[in-house]
Amino acid sequence: VRIKKNGTSKVKFKLRCSRYLYTFVIEDPEKAEKLQKSLPPGKS
Repeated sequence: VRIKKNGTSKVKFKLRCSRYLYTFVIEDPEKAEKLQKSLPPGKS
């Protein structure tokens, strides 16, 4: 998982699976922080 933060409140999570690259764009900083904490350590 790669995490990119824009200058605005957008946070992008790029998740690599076996076939596709999924991109999640979250505009709520609280939800982005919650998702980042739910990831296993070493994956972010």
